[in-house]
Amino acid sequence: VLAGASITGGAGGDGTSGASGGRGADASLSNVAIGSTNGQFSFQQFSTGGNGGAGDGIGAPAGTAHGGDGGNASSLYTLNGSGFSAIDNSNPNNWVLATGGAGGNATSGATAGNGGTATGTTTITGNFLAPSNIGGSTPQAIGGNGGSNTDGTGNGGNGGAADAGVKATSSTNQAITVNAISLGGNGGGAGGAGFTGGIGGAATLDPTSGTSTNANVIVN
Repeated sequence: VLAGASITGGAGGDGTSGASGGRGADASLSNVAIGSTNGQFSFQQFSTGGNGGAGDGIGAPAGTAHGGDGGNASSLYTLNGSGFSAIDNSNPNNWVLATGGAGGNATSGATAGNGGTATGTTTITGNFLAPSNIGGSTPQAIGGNGGSNTDGTGNGGNGGAADAGVKATSSTNQAITVNAISLGGNGGGAGGAGFTGGIGGAATLDPTSGTSTNANVIVN
């Protein structure tokens, strides 16, 4: 059985003739990809914030127009899979991912939008198919990139922060490896004297752990 859920927030509208761009919509999932089986179980739960709209500073007072900020994303998942024969973690696209929306670009003196934040966490118990690499090699949280001022007339937007965490418990006392990966968003670009590019987003990890009696546990 594969249980999957994916949502994406809507994008903000572009501004013209001195108007700011709209903010991207947030996207949030919590324990949505659920299922029941006596066999093998796998899941996918992805949330993506909407991108911010572009900002246009033509005719606007200096510093008032801006690109829209990207929407925030969260994907939170808790699973007790002790009733399944196994939890299939062989596919790297299984598990959880939250991706913040990108900040909107800007022109004509407008400031670019900031990237959205991302939070992705997994807490899971069960018998894992070998190789039992819980969390895999892909991130659980990716902050949105800041928008850029594309004509050298304003500042770039900041990258969004990202926070990830994975906790795994083997119900069959097998050796497991637990990985948590968090990537902050990149700051947006700027050009021209007196302007600055955006600050990169912070990347943090929640407490990440693995539990298995009488077997090796590796936490990365």
